[in-house]
Amino acid sequence: MQTSVWRACAPALVACIAASVESRSAYADPPPQQTPPTPSAAPAPPPPPTERASKEAATATPGLSSVPAPTPAEIRYRRVSVDVESNRPDAVIDRRVSLQDENGWFVLIPWHSTRSTWEQVCVAPCAGADLDRYSTYRVAAANGISGSPSFTLPQGTDALHLRVDAGNRYANRTAVVLGGVGLAALIVGGALLIDASNIKDHDDEVHTHNAGYITGGVGIVALAIGIPLAMLTRTSVYAGETPLRAAAAGTGPRFTGNGITF
Repeated sequence: MQTSVWRACAPALVACIAASVESRSAYADPPPQQTPPTPSAAPAPPPPPTERASKEAATATPGLSSVPAPTPAEIRYRRVSVDVESNRPDAVIDRRVSLQDENGWFVLIPWHSTRSTWEQVCVAPCAGADLDRYSTYRVAAANGISGSPSFTLPQGTDALHLRVDAGNRYANRTAVVLGGVGLAALIVGGALLIDASNIKDHDDEVHTHNAGYITGGVGIVALAIGIPLAMLTRTSVYAGETPLRAAAAGTGPRFTGNGITF
């Protein structure tokens, strides 16, 4: 009896269980929805370069030169072997490295000057000194030797022999001082003689004339000693029997179209 009842109720019990499972599935939480990722915004373009940055970039990157670099043969041709002898030891030969021009005004008078940079290349006696044939040279005022004017090397040869006729530096300075004192005394003497003609008192006129003659005479004597002594004690450079000089104008204060040139 019980078995028949169980068999009759079993299908209904199974149907109830199935209905309960379906009800729970229907009321279960739905799966979360996944939102698609938002595409990132594109980076903003860089700002245009300013005028100052453009100028700096232009100056930082120089353009290529149209002048070709010298070949090894051309560089080698610039060099020349030079032997240097001197009548006084330790004569220093300098090469001019750079030359700078300067201009300006003194009150209302324009002036122009040059500034040179020199480097030592040889101390006589020199044998086979490798020098640049296109540079400018000089004998430096050093080691008791007076300086020489600047000079250039003779062209058209692969070997040179130079001879330095060195002068005494201290005697040359003495000659320059004598020349300056003599010129000043001569100017003062001439001024005294001119002023004496305007003096009314006879005795003062005589004294002024005498002072002018004496001062001018001292100036003439100092110049007569200083000029020859300066010429005899200057340093000269010879290639054979030919004295060497620079192609440029001589140094020293002078009046030119640019004003006073030093």
